Amino acid sequence: SGGLGLEALSRGAARVAFVDDGVAARALLRQNIEKARAMGVTDIWRRDATRLGENRDAPYGLIFLDPPYETELLETAIAHIARHDLLNVHGMMIAEHPVDKALPALSAPYRMGRTYRYGKIAVTIYHRDGDEGAQV
Repeated sequence: SGGLGLEALSRGAARVAFVDDGVAARALLRQNIEKARAMGVTDIWRRDATRLGENRDAPYGLIFLDPPYETELLETAIAHIARHDLLNVHGMMIAEHPVDKALPALSAPYRMGRTYRYGKIAVTIYHRDGDEGAQV
């Protein structure tokens, strides 16, 4: 439905890119973007989010992940984001998942932060660290 991305816009995000390969999901997303009058600051990409490839634009500051729970898409997307380094320094990746699903740890500069539980749903936050500790 795009709720998290539209909320991010209402709280100051400059631009939001939505990625979904489902026809019905994109149609609902377009309706919600129009209702929010956010057509000029959003992009809708008809793609499999786990096959985006290299990011040719600036890295993202915030990525929300909420794929269907019964798949392994979440783990694949998390690994893809880290492998292609799609977050900017100090960026965050927020993954929604069933509370009983363990998510993968990542190698530096990515790290798993806190997990928040809401009934049967959990939200885990990953961070991309900077190079403050790097030796010159």
